[in-house]
Amino acid sequence: MADQVTLSANEVRAFSSLLTRVSERLATYEEQTHQDRRHAEELRAAADDLVRRLEAATAGAGAGAGTS
Repeated sequence: MADQVTLSANEVRAFSSLLTRVSERLATYEEQTHQDRRHAEELRAAADDLVRRLEAATAGAGAGAGTS
């Protein structure tokens, strides 16, 4: 069986404060991670769009080059 630890009122308040700060930091980290993932998805979509446009422009320029 586990031993019990007795904390003073000040220790309980300090521990509670520590847990609150840890919880707040974790929430901030989770929100930042969510934002980072969303930004990465947006960048990936923009890069894919740019590649498609460049491929289309290259294909169009190559097709027009032989007709001049």
